[in-house]
Amino acid sequence: MWNSTQGGAFLLFEAVYPLYSLSAIFLPLETKTLPYRRQTSGMTDLEAKTDQYEELLAEAVEAAAIAPPEDTPLFEAAEDCAEMARSYLEDGRHFRSNDDPVNALAAFSYGHAWLDCGARIGVLDVPREGHLFTI
Repeated sequence: MWNSTQGGAFLLFEAVYPLYSLSAIFLPLETKTLPYRRQTSGMTDLEAKTDQYEELLAEAVEAAAIAPPEDTPLFEAAEDCAEMARSYLEDGRHFRSNDDPVNALAAFSYGHAWLDCGARIGVLDVPREGHLFTI
């Protein structure tokens, strides 16, 4: 399991992420151009948003590809970014299965932030069109 004491992408993320606008992640869904799934009866706004962010992160994880050549430090940084996104996706699903939608939504948002960061600094190739990334 990856932890923050290993350095690598974590330090890179810490250096770049404050420059990245959190508004891209935390804007109300109505202001973003994401496909919005209608609420079913009995579903709360939090549940609907959590569903949507889980789907968005799962799609984004599949769409992101490592850009730098293997055996380079940037390749390792890209792997770290992708691994953190996958880990946050798993964590969010775990929180969800334990009826903790607030932490699930936070985990899905943080996972997507790792992918956006990797894409913005150029270590992840991502689609430039569509709703998955804010590049």
